[in-house]
Formats: sequence, structure tokens, C-alpha cells
Amino acid sequence: MITLKAHAKINLTLDVTGFTDNGYHSLSMIMQSVALADTITIESISEGILFSSGSTRIPVNENNLVFKTARLFLDKMSLPHNIHIDLKKKIPVSAGLAGGSADAAAVLVGLNQHFGCGLSLDELKTIGLELGADVPFCLTGGTALCEGVGEIITKLPDMPDCYILIAKPLRGMSTPKAFAMYDEYEGALPEINNAAAINALKEGDLDTLCLHMKNKLQPVTEECVGTVEYLASKFIENGAKAASMTGSGTAVFGIFDSRIIAEKCRKRLHRPVLSYITTPSKVGVTIL
Repeated sequence: MITLKAHAKINLTLDVTGFTDNGYHSLSMIMQSVALADTITIESISEGILFSSGSTRIPVNENNLVFKTARLFLDKMSLPHNIHIDLKKKIPVSAGLAGGSADAAAVLVGLNQHFGCGLSLDELKTIGLELGADVPFCLTGGTALCEGVGEIITKLPDMPDCYILIAKPLRGMSTPKAFAMYDEYEGALPEINNAAAINALKEGDLDTLCLHMKNKLQPVTEECVGTVEYLASKFIENGAKAASMTGSGTAVFGIFDSRIIAEKCRKRLHRPVLSYITTPSKVGVTIL
């Protein structure tokens, strides 16, 4: 049996730079793993792929990315279908936190270890890309510049120590819908300066990094889910050094110097949200 932590991610920046040859939006974004994580346990059984979870928020069947990941890996490696995967869900869904991709990454790492396949990180990332654009980053973890659809990954210096308050409105946002709305959006969009953010990471300068934490999709999502704008402003009012949406939303994060200030801010959120206080993580998957 093997147990793993599948770490969520936040987007310190997100820029839409055009389109790829196959019609997807091309991106340039700085991604950061955080300590907030799901827990996955893998063990052998006599026959079949058994997937279980205590969460009512996700389908426990072959439509779930965890099940799809297990089947893809076992088929590629010509291994028997004889495993049980249990998922304890903590990362909220439809949030821009890559919860499904993080779970897929942990399953790939876990199965590779469980069966002693010996695949390299690059080989796992190649498989992961078949499952989703965020899976390669979730395998890499830490702090990284991700380009293309997210598969071109350049490791960056670690994010400086801080506390991160994440708040997720009850309403989610689908990524395809967000990008479709982006293509039609006529309002002002934030300018993204990844070069300045990367330089701040190299200097270990959290204050300057915070100045450049922006997400080009945020105004688009705010039009559908007003709580996103409310949360970002509430974070700043209550001591956050920066506040931004992650991914296509709807989770918003704030950066704080101390856990005490983050806790005070958390208590002043007067709308129904899921909230978590976490810290940067240097890895995307942890084997326990």
C-alpha cells in the first residue's frame, strides 16, 4: 500500500498570449504548489479498478480523472487491472486549484512506485499531458513558469515564505466557459509582467512579487461570479499584500505575512465560501 498527498496549485500570474496550432489558448503563467492537498491511497486487490471516496462532490466511477489515470497507466505499462484507489478530497472542485490534475499526478507517481515501473519524471509528464494540461505541472510541483497550454515548464526559484488564504465561492466556473467568455470580452484586462515577477522570485522579494500577481481571466470570471471581486477586495482591506484569482476561478487567494492576520481576514469574510489557510509547497506530490 502507498499513500500520497496531491497538492493544489495557485496561479501567481496568468497571461493569455494567443492560440496554439491546434486552436487552444496559449498561456504564460507562474504556477505555485501549496500545502493544501488531497490524500490518495493505492493498494492491490484481486481484480478490477476500484475507486472510492468519502466525498459526495465527485463521481466515483470511470468518468473521474482518477479512474481514467489508473486505467491509462495500467494499459500503457501492460499491468493487470487489480488496484483500489481511495481519495480523501480536500481541494475544492471547479476552483482553479487543479484538484483533479493534482489527483491524476499523484496516481501516476503512486502507481509508478507501487509497481516498481521506474518511469522518469519526464515520462510521467508525457502520460500526464494526455490527461490534462495541468497534470505535468502537478507532477513537477514547486514554483514554475508554464507556457503553451501549460506543458512547457521552466522551474523557478522557490516562492518566499508566506501564508496563503484561499477562499472558494460556492459557485464554480468551467474552464471552457471562461475562455469562451474571454474571447468575447470587451472590458479592460490586466497587464501581466511575468519577467518582473520572475526577477522578484530570483531576488526573494515577496513585496515586488505581490505587485505582479495578476490574472487576465479574472475580470471575465467576475462578470459571472461577483463574489470573486468581493473576496479580492476584502483580502486587501484586511491586510493581504496581494489578492488574485487562480486559474479560471473561482477561488481567490491572498498573500499574508502572518497566519494571525490571515485568520483575522478569514473571519471577516461575510459570504458563504470554503476557506483554507496554507503555505507554498516545493513539491506537487508527496509520498507519505
